[in-house]
Amino acid sequence: MTGIARRSFLITVSAGPMVYAATAQAVDALPDARFVGFAQAVNDLEIASGNLALARSANENVRGYATRAVSESDA
Repeated sequence: MTGIARRSFLITVSAGPMVYAATAQAVDALPDARFVGFAQAVNDLEIASGNLALARSANENVRGYATRAVSESDA
């Protein structure tokens, strides 16, 4: 395979996923109810992790970060 043919082939192969990604983004969008449920689960995890860090850590840096994370998540 010549250099030009190889380069053309590699460009074509590498452009394929970009075309698919442009069409897949609109299809993979979460519906509102699923997004809210996912956001709530992430928020609950952050609060639980912060409370666990406050209960088990003696490091003031960790405790300070956990306090801020829990207070921001509750708001």
